[in-house]
Amino acid sequence: MEFWEFIILIVGSGTLAVFGTWFLNYFFVDKKKRGAEIITTNRVLWMQKLRDNISEVIKCVATFNEKISFLNDTDEKMLLEMEKFRLAKAQIFLLLNYDGCKDDEIKRILETMEVTLTAVRINLLLFKMGNEPNEDIIRKQRLVLVPGIEYLTFISSIYLKCEWERTKKFAKFGEGFEFNFEREFDGYYSKRKELLDELKNAFYVKHK
Repeated sequence: MEFWEFIILIVGSGTLAVFGTWFLNYFFVDKKKRGAEIITTNRVLWMQKLRDNISEVIKCVATFNEKISFLNDTDEKMLLEMEKFRLAKAQIFLLLNYDGCKDDEIKRILETMEVTLTAVRINLLLFKMGNEPNEDIIRKQRLVLVPGIEYLTFISSIYLKCEWERTKKFAKFGEGFEFNFEREFDGYYSKRKELLDELKNAFYVKHK
């Protein structure tokens, strides 16, 4: 073999090795990385949608509870807020996990809120028509929503914080990393346990 043929062979082999390494990296390593990036992006968008709908629920309940007067505002205004609440609630239910323990707690809060809003509206209509219940009962029902709003805000914040931590770890390590969502959630909850338990009891006890 001539010397120049030997050089070509060496260079060709080196080029083939480099190309092969690039090929494997592009179609296996980079493909896996791109998949992780796509999943991460989708999870961030999912968290944003969940946060926006929870914010809408809180806004609707606060508006219904604080700005609708007993005597001057019409039933149409109450219905408008309730319809916006139900739409946001439905979006949240679709976004949450089907069988997650912490997801179920958020669903439970929303279900309880809807029951309270419906009761307030019905009792307010009866009150305006001169029937029972009296104004004091209606005010007490509305006050139940105050700790409910705070409790939902805290629980949702913890939930989204845990999801964000899980998303960051997935983006860094990819599939196969360990993340105990329940334990992470309980850890954040324990830092505000006294307050959260107080809000929870104030919200739920009235509905038993």
